[in-house]
Amino acid sequence: MAERQIGNYKILKQIGVGGMAKVYLAVHKDVPNLKLVLKILSNSQHAERFMQEADKLALLDGNPNICQIRHFFDHEDELVIAMEYIDGKSLEEMIEEKDSFSIIESLKIVTDLLAGLAPAHSQNIYHRDLKPGNIMFDGKGVLKIIDFGIAKGKTDPQMTIVGTAAGTPEYMAPEQFTGGEDLDYSKCDIYAVGTILYRLITGELPFKGDNEFVLRDAKMFEEAPAPSSLAGNISGEFDEVILKAIDKDPAARFSSMEEMRTELLRISSQQGGVPDSPVAETMANIVTGPDTPDRPSSTPHREKSRASKKSGSGKMAGMVIGAVVIIAAAIFGLRMMSGGEDDLTGEDRSGSSQETIVVDSTLSGDNTASGNEDASTDGEPGTTRSTDKEERPVSRTTSPPPIAPGILLVTSRPGYAAVYINGRLQDEPTPFRFERPPGQYTVRIVKVMDGRELVHTETVTVTSGKMIKVSHNFQE
Repeated sequence: MAERQIGNYKILKQIGVGGMAKVYLAVHKDVPNLKLVLKILSNSQHAERFMQEADKLALLDGNPNICQIRHFFDHEDELVIAMEYIDGKSLEEMIEEKDSFSIIESLKIVTDLLAGLAPAHSQNIYHRDLKPGNIMFDGKGVLKIIDFGIAKGKTDPQMTIVGTAAGTPEYMAPEQFTGGEDLDYSKCDIYAVGTILYRLITGELPFKGDNEFVLRDAKMFEEAPAPSSLAGNISGEFDEVILKAIDKDPAARFSSMEEMRTELLRISSQQGGVPDSPVAETMANIVTGPDTPDRPSSTPHREKSRASKKSGSGKMAGMVIGAVVIIAAAIFGLRMMSGGEDDLTGEDRSGSSQETIVVDSTLSGDNTASGNEDASTDGEPGTTRSTDKEERPVSRTTSPPPIAPGILLVTSRPGYAAVYINGRLQDEPTPFRFERPPGQYTVRIVKVMDGRELVHTETVTVTSGKMIKVSHNFQE
């Protein structure tokens, strides 16, 4: 492109584009070594959101772990945010190179991440799209959180379409898939941090799926494997911390970033490894790539699982982009073509497998995961007792095994509809899986839309060990 100057900055190259802004790498005209990232509003309809991002970043000025805003100005009727340029690597790149990290390395990364997010949360500013691609390390190994483009303040006006939620499926909390105005985004960020820690230590994601619907159902209805089952040298207490952070119930997660950080530091201090020093001490060598040996794999299938991770998340990205790219452009614009990290590094990472999406209201209802249900039962193997003297056989009456319940899956579009089973209102709205003994049930789904109460009633038979689905689209 022809050389262009915007304010005091000369454009070097375009490094990203989204529905709201174009992103350029630039240099100050009088200070050739001062590189910055310029985000230039490309759609005037998003001016308010654009200014809100600048305002949020200004509130976080001085936080060493958050990418800083340098300037905000008008140029020929264009709004421009000038931001710190980070010449380094993203955590996603480092994971691809290193695969998994030692416990100490993982703790250094996550405790610094928590320390950076805590001040933002104290000002009611939540990221909503935390993932390894949005965590950078500069040349000195200092952790920087980037891409607050979809960050949300507690008092922000509703600026997204009702029934949508922004985020990256692998790191989204279960409640983000259904959206809504009453989400506690502090708990969503905590869930994402827990997922990042899980992946760093084990080399795996806690939940997997070929598309966002399968992944949503896994997060809502399945339990994540304990990290210690995938990697060695992880104590039960570390298991508890990680699993608490990614609990399905937001209320069961940590109450704050600081609480989670304090607990990690407490447990690690008992084991002789306190990650109090800056993460830079460990990460600088990893960023520049000298003699930091990889942690020996404690999982025989590490290489195989790594390949499957890439192919699985790649399939997800392809399916998600086709379904939601139009909505994503309309809902939020400050997203880069590679999922967000381009905007601060100046490097083309369009091959990144994890895309930030806007999940529409279909995720709160249909297209549930298919597959075999786990019908395993708990119990210890039988034992045989021996005695020194003969015993007369004792006649025993054996109770028949209990009849396994069936699953009644009730969904609706839109979600959050009331569910009545045999006339009784259930505590959980749609979508939800109800365990019920075999038998016949009358299911009533009630949704209020545009001031009208809409009702769908269906009678079904639940079979032991099987799942039956009751679903209705109130939008048709």
